[in-house]
Amino acid sequence: MITLCNKCHTPANHQKERFLYDWQPKCSYPLQLKDEVKYGGKVYLVKGVQNKGAYVKIEGLSKPVKTAEVQIVRYGKGLRVI
Repeated sequence: MITLCNKCHTPANHQKERFLYDWQPKCSYPLQLKDEVKYGGKVYLVKGVQNKGAYVKIEGLSKPVKTAEVQIVRYGKGLRVI
């Protein structure tokens, strides 16, 4: 089996003792940029995720909010057309 990644595209770097051995892609969080969430009875857009997904930064609020306190309304897929 040949293992390739999107950075180097060479199997030689994925051998044991090499810098890309056992490479895995970055994890994604349940909430991402431009998702619509409901918090406190109002709908907001997500500006970002903090502390490994534990907190979410909401557009219009100064402090981040716990992810468990928000409810997803619609996924934005990182792209928002107005």
